[in-house]
Amino acid sequence: RKLQDIIKIIAKEASMDKKIAQNQYRYAYYGDLRDELEYIYQNVNQRLTLKSVADKLFVSKSNLSSQFHLLMGMGFKKYIDTLKIGKSIEILLTTDSTISNISEHLGFSSSSTYSKMFKSYMDITPNEYRNLSKYNKCLMLKPEPLVGKMVQEVKEIILNYIEHYKNHLTDVIHIDEDKFETPKLFQTVIQINTYTEMKLVFLEGIFKTLLNKNSQVVFFIMPSILKSKNTMSEEEKFTIIKTIIESDLKIAFNINDIETTYFVEEAFMSVFRQISPNELSNHNNYEVHFVFDLSLMEIRTIYRMILKLHNIMLNVKLGLNITCLFEKHSVFKSLVSQIKRLKFDSLIIDNANLSSPYLMGESDELLLKNILHFKNLKQVINELDIEQEKLIFLNVENHKLLNNKERDLSNSAPLIYKTLSALYHNFDGFGLNIFDNHHTFNAMHLYDKNGFKTTLGLILEKFIEYVSKPKYENSYYSIFDIENYYCLVIYDWRVIESETIMSNFEDSQVYINFKNNVLNDKYLIVIETLDENSGNINHLISKELRDKYEWNPSLLSKIDNYLKPAIEIKEHNFSDNSLNINVTFNALYIIKIGKK
Repeated sequence: RKLQDIIKIIAKEASMDKKIAQNQYRYAYYGDLRDELEYIYQNVNQRLTLKSVADKLFVSKSNLSSQFHLLMGMGFKKYIDTLKIGKSIEILLTTDSTISNISEHLGFSSSSTYSKMFKSYMDITPNEYRNLSKYNKCLMLKPEPLVGKMVQEVKEIILNYIEHYKNHLTDVIHIDEDKFETPKLFQTVIQINTYTEMKLVFLEGIFKTLLNKNSQVVFFIMPSILKSKNTMSEEEKFTIIKTIIESDLKIAFNINDIETTYFVEEAFMSVFRQISPNELSNHNNYEVHFVFDLSLMEIRTIYRMILKLHNIMLNVKLGLNITCLFEKHSVFKSLVSQIKRLKFDSLIIDNANLSSPYLMGESDELLLKNILHFKNLKQVINELDIEQEKLIFLNVENHKLLNNKERDLSNSAPLIYKTLSALYHNFDGFGLNIFDNHHTFNAMHLYDKNGFKTTLGLILEKFIEYVSKPKYENSYYSIFDIENYYCLVIYDWRVIESETIMSNFEDSQVYINFKNNVLNDKYLIVIETLDENSGNINHLISKELRDKYEWNPSLLSKIDNYLKPAIEIKEHNFSDNSLNINVTFNALYIIKIGKK
C-alpha cells in the first residue's frame, strides 16, 4: 500500500502540464515580458544591461524593471546573473572550456568576477563544481534495488497512474468553454494584381469559393482600372460589373484622379440601365471602395475629390493609403488630425511599400512568431494616435521558414493559423494575393505561380467563416461558439517554435472532454486534418515538378479536388474517457462535435 502511495506521488509530480511546458518554452506564460525574455535568452552571451535591452526592444527602463520584479519575482540584474550561471553550468558539464573562456563567452568582465558570482550561487568555485563526481552533484539518496516480481509490479502501477493523470491534469481541453471573446468586423482583402487575375476571379467564379453569409471580403483591383479599357472587351467588363452587383460583392479601386471615379461610375451605370428596378432593389448590398494614396496626392487634393463624390450614384466607401506616414511619422504627424476629420472608412498600410517588411529591417533570421508581434508598426501607430481607426494591413509577407527556406508560410497550416490570429488581434483587416506574384511583392497567396492551390487557399475559407464567431483562444487551440456543434481548432505549436519541417518529432497527445459532467455522452465527431500529407500540394506534386511543366486549367481543377483535408467521422462516448487526438508535427485539426 505504501509503495502504491509513493508511486502515485511520483506519477503526479512527473506528469507535466502541457500548457505550462509550452508557455515556459515560448515565454508566453510571462505575458508582456515574453519578447524581452526571449531576446535575453538569445543574447545571454552578451553584456546585457537594463538600458541596452530597453533600447533594443523600444520599452522604457522603468517599465522593464518593474515588470521583472512583478512577473519574475526578482530584479533585472539578478535574472541575468542567474541565467548566465545556469548557462555556465551547462558549459562546465558538457565541454572542456577553461574558466577564462567560459567567463569571456558569457560576457563577464573577468574570470574572477565569474568565479565569485558562481560561488555566491553554488557555495563552491566553478573548478570545484566541475571536479565533483556525478554522485556528489546529486541529492544524497540511497537507492534500494528492485528484484523479481517487484519490477513488473512497479512498472504496471506507474503506467496506470501516468495514464490516469494524462486524462485528469490541466492539459485536457474542455470543449464546453463559455468565456468567449466578442467578434469584431474583420476584412479579408483579396489583392488582384493583373487583369488576367481579374477575369479568373469574376468570370471563372473563383470569388465564390471565398464567400459565405456575411463574409467581409473585399476584392482590391490593384492596377489602374482606366487601363483595363485596352485589355478587356466591353462584354467582359459588363459581365464583371453585373457579377459584382448580383453577388453583393465588395470591390476596391486605387484612385489617382477624379476621372477614375467617373469611369467606375459609368461602368456600373451601364449595367444598372439594363437591370429592372425590382431586380436592382434585391441587389443593393454591393460596395465600391475608392482608395486614395497619401504618397501621390496632398490631403487637400483628396478632400476636393471627396467633395465631388457626394452625388455619385454608387454605394461608396472611402479608404486612404497612409503607408508613407510610417516612414516619416514625425514629419507627417500633423496630418493625422486632418485625416481623422475626413472620417475614412479604412486606413491602409501596405507592407510592400514600407522600407522593409513590418519595419523590421533585416528580418530573414527572425522566427515568424517574433515578427507577428508587429512591434515597430505598433509603435508608429501609437505615436500617430490612430489605434482607434480601422486599419487594414495589405501584403502580408509569405515568410520562408527559418530552418527550411524551401518551405513557406502559405503551405504550413499551423503557421497560417497563427498569422491570421495575430493579424486579427492587431488590425481590422489584412490583404493577400490571389496568385503568387513575385514581380510585385512576395505576399501570402491562395494559388502558386503555376495555378496550384496552397494550404492557405484551403484554410482561408474556414478562417473567413469562423472569424465572425465568438471565440475562446488558448496558446495552441481555439474554440468557436457555433449554434449546432462544438468547434475546436488545434494546431501543432512545435513548428512555430522551430520553423523546420521534420518527421522525427513524436506525436503530442491532446485530450478533449467536457467541464460539465452532465454533457458527457456519445457524440458524432468530424475531424479534419491538414498536415504534411493532407491538404498540402507538396505531398501531391513536388515544387520541382510544378515548375517544370505548364498545367492546363482542366488538370489544375482535377488536382484541386484531391487537395483536401483528411476527414474522419466517428462516434465517441465521453462518459467512458476523453477524446484523444495525436497531434503530429506541422498539423492543424478542425474538430466538430455535434451538439444535442
